[in-house]
Amino acid sequence: MSESFESSDLVAQWKQACTAFDISIGSSIASLVNALETIAKALAQDDQLRVHIGFVPSLWIDLRKLWRDLTRTQLTFWDGDDSEGEGGEESKNKDLRMMCASLAKFTRNLVAGVPHNQTRAFENEPDIRRLLHYHTSWTAMEDDEGRQLLFSIGLTSLRFAPSHPCRPSPSTGNEPP
Repeated sequence: MSESFESSDLVAQWKQACTAFDISIGSSIASLVNALETIAKALAQDDQLRVHIGFVPSLWIDLRKLWRDLTRTQLTFWDGDDSEGEGGEESKNKDLRMMCASLAKFTRNLVAGVPHNQTRAFENEPDIRRLLHYHTSWTAMEDDEGRQLLFSIGLTSLRFAPSHPCRPSPSTGNEPP
């Protein structure tokens, strides 16, 4: 598959997933997670694809909206009504955790080794930080799934801070794995 075709195909998949996404519907979250996982895998394997996709302006608007919506939903999760019952809350929380992990992986792979993408993704840092705080402040740390989620989010936050004084410049080759 040619790089241009693969890139346009992945961008179309991204746009379709974002357009159809509704954070209040579990099946919609699952569809988004599947798209994020597929695109993240392709981004991890091709640095030129990361560069090319990083110049799609709508990607950054959609990415910002996903992080913002996830943060708002996760931080107000317990403020909602109790009409779903205990099982519904547990399922919804699991869906949100899956989305968070997949969105973190997607973001991490998008910015890896591409300073332009790191700079663009940095606007999501406050939401990522809020989610890290949320997941370390609750019982999420008590299970393996919660610890894996925190690992994914933490790696993402380390990847896109190119000018942070505590982080080596991407050009030094001293980036975390």
